[in-house]
Amino acid sequence: MQIYLVRHGQTEENATGVIQGWNPGTLTPLGIEQAERLARRLKAIRFDAIYSSDSRRAADTAQIITQFQDSPIQFTEQLRERHMGIFQGRDFEEFHKAQSQSGLSDKDFKPEGGESLEELRLRATTFVQSLRELHLHQTILLVAHGRWNTMLLGAASGISIEEALLLRQTNTCVNILECDKHGSFLLPLVNCAAHLSDDNSRAIATAADNS
Repeated sequence: MQIYLVRHGQTEENATGVIQGWNPGTLTPLGIEQAERLARRLKAIRFDAIYSSDSRRAADTAQIITQFQDSPIQFTEQLRERHMGIFQGRDFEEFHKAQSQSGLSDKDFKPEGGESLEELRLRATTFVQSLRELHLHQTILLVAHGRWNTMLLGAASGISIEEALLLRQTNTCVNILECDKHGSFLLPLVNCAAHLSDDNSRAIATAADNS
């Protein structure tokens, strides 16, 4: 199974430092442009299945991508971002302050009413393993979120949650994961946003289609 894992386009909340979590999020004009560039990058790839978070920012990104695709989008809450509980809709500084005052690590801190990173990692890996049985020899697209992506990539790489937090996920970046029948992963591409470059964009997009 080959997985193209992408992040949604930039949102108004991304631009202003507001925590979204399970809130819908609204793509900015830049976010829409990013998604359109991603759609052109991926247009030559025939996806056997497309799954998207049902949060609006991801769903809108997926709708833009699929203008060049035949497979319908399957929306699921399993691809939603980490639930940030009482901090959803609030500034990131409030979250970081609360965690610091708790004395707990990134791994152990769980926002009230939300998810821990361990719970998010389990949700992401359980979902992907369920897809392996359905799409073992196929190519699929997942449209998700920054922290969801890093937790899956970390698990697939066999690194810790703390190490996974260092992984960057640019808006509309592309990751490729290859999963064999035993559930082992290779990651030939991580956080590639070449389609957002204005330099040699045509050549970059063509090369990326074949990655």
